[in-house]
Parts: sequence; structure tokens; C-alpha cells
Amino acid sequence: HDGWVADIALDPRGPRAFSADTWGRLVAWRIDAEPPTILWNRERAHDGWIRSMAFHGGKLLSGGNDGKVCLRNASTLAEERQWLAHDCHVYQVAFSPDGGKILSADHKGRVKVWEPDGKLIREFAIPGLHKYNTGFRADIGGVRSWSFSPDGPLVACAGSTNVSNAFAGVGNPLIVIADWTAGKVVRELKPKEAFQGTMWGVAWNKAGFITGAAGGNGGMLWFWKPDQTNEMFAHKLPENARDMSQSTDGGKIAVAYQGGTVRVYPLAG
Repeated sequence: HDGWVADIALDPRGPRAFSADTWGRLVAWRIDAEPPTILWNRERAHDGWIRSMAFHGGKLLSGGNDGKVCLRNASTLAEERQWLAHDCHVYQVAFSPDGGKILSADHKGRVKVWEPDGKLIREFAIPGLHKYNTGFRADIGGVRSWSFSPDGPLVACAGSTNVSNAFAGVGNPLIVIADWTAGKVVRELKPKEAFQGTMWGVAWNKAGFITGAAGGNGGMLWFWKPDQTNEMFAHKLPENARDMSQSTDGGKIAVAYQGGTVRVYPLAG
């Protein structure tokens, strides 16, 4: 890639990975080769940053700064459908847990639910994750990460709230649980102690708890029960966290740090 690698998606059906960058380039890789080899390449998959990708049933979904959502054949990267989904940056895209719907979320904290043909089903806002700053004349916030509940109808959306200076990262981490099937906010999850930064990663564990990773004024991990506002456990991290991923079995999390390190943490045993 010539630009920053903004997202990676793995194909669960075989040894393939998809990488996307800030120049709008999308690449499919065969990752069991040494070194990994390029299978397909799309230079202008989006106009500018590709922020997020998702994979389901042989289809690859992507969203980016051009406000578009694109559905592709993952075997060839051929575009099947593309539509202007938002009037600002698309930060997250996902297939619903059953694969029947498409979800997208943007810089303004709005979530939209779509039919696979691009027909809009519903739209709702998550007010806690967005603010218009009159001093900077800019929208601040957005859904920086999200994770579905094990049973499917709820989604935990992560970002920052109470932002007073976006350029300096002055705000507080927040997770908002929403019912995407009804289009309504259910609950906000907040740390007990004041922390300055952004919730960059969230994962809903199949055991029922929610993990959030934040960075800004240092790094933190928090663990919540979904029906409680404040966390049941907090763990200080060695530096600013910028992303988090949960293993398929829910037994481990990988945290990416601002300094270029990734650390893997066991959650049990």
C-alpha cells in the first residue's frame, strides 16, 4: 500500500485477507503463500479513505470517506452494488449477525440499516457520540468501533463524548448500546473514574460481558455487564490503546498500541 492501511478483513472460508488503505485501494491477498501474494487489486475502490470492511457469505462490504457503501464479490473484488449512504465519512460497516441486513455508521454518530439491495430500512442517531463544535466549525465524534451482542439484536457502539477540543483529544470514552432492530438507544456505559480519551475498541463477549479499550491520557481496559452503567473491572494499560480485537472463541483480546506494539491478553484461565 502507498497509504496507511486502514482496515483488514479475513475470509473465514480460506487463506485470504483483504486490506484497504487511505488512498482508496483495496487488495485481496493469499496469505498461505510465503511471502503472501496479491490475488486482486482495485486502485479506486472508494474515493479516498476506506474506513471499514466486513465479510459474509462470499460478499465483501466496505465504507469510506466518500460516504458510500460498496458490496463486492469477494472472489473477484467485482463491484455488485454501490450507493451514497451518508453525507459524511462512513466509519463502520457490518453485516447483521444473520447476514440478512447491512449496517453503516458515520462521523456524526448516525446508524443506518439497509437491505442488501441498498434500500434504507431505518436510521437513528446516537447523540452521545457526536457534537458539532462551533469554535472549530466541525463535527466531532462518530462510531469508532462496534460489536454485536451474541444473540444479535443489540450493538455496542464506541467513541468519545463531552468533547471540548477534538484536536487535543479532550473528551471522555463512551460505549452506547443500541437496539438496531428497533432503532433506539438502550444504555450508555461509562467508566467510574474520569478518563480523557476515546474508546477506540469494543467487543461483546459470548459470555455476556462487554470489553472497551481506550487511549488518550494513557490506556485503559474496562469490562461491563450490559445492564449496568459502570464497569465491573478496570485494568490500566502500559500506553495509549488505538484498537482492539477479540478472538473468535472469546478467550483472548489483542490490543494495538500507539507506539506500534500489539499485545495479546487472555480473558480466562
